[in-house]
Amino acid sequence: PRAIDFLETLERLRHPFTPSLYLGSPEACLAGVREKYDGAAEARQYSSLASGVLHPIERDVVERHVKTGGRILDIGCGAGREALGLAREGFRVVGIDIAPRMIEAARANAEREGLAITFRVQSATELDEPPGSFDAAYWNGSYHHIPGRALRVETLRRIGRALAPD
Repeated sequence: PRAIDFLETLERLRHPFTPSLYLGSPEACLAGVREKYDGAAEARQYSSLASGVLHPIERDVVERHVKTGGRILDIGCGAGREALGLAREGFRVVGIDIAPRMIEAARANAEREGLAITFRVQSATELDEPPGSFDAAYWNGSYHHIPGRALRVETLRRIGRALAPD
């Protein structure tokens, strides 16, 4: 694993940032994001951050806007850091991420912590939940991966449709 981590780090030096949003089609950009976050080293790194504890500001924001026990969609959940913390605080959580390896790590982290969280490999751009499925959406750190204004607006509409009216 350390040799693989080293090789992936060297590769990252060639392309240190997520694929630029202005290069290629939206599909190609999303495929680049999926490829970047589906690496073993990336999943291990994000998994190491999955402590199951929310930062105080995260807890304050969520508790201010979502009733205890509410249904929260964690978009771009990675290895589950926020999802674990949200579930530990008593919320019902569904986490989605575009990278299958991140979802595998999130499931393993939730199982290790004894938390019941649903995780799915899914892009926010493909969200198609029935209206009122969630009380809130938590989207921290992956909005910028959605390529182009039109797709971002459509993705926000999809999320909005999935939320309860209040």
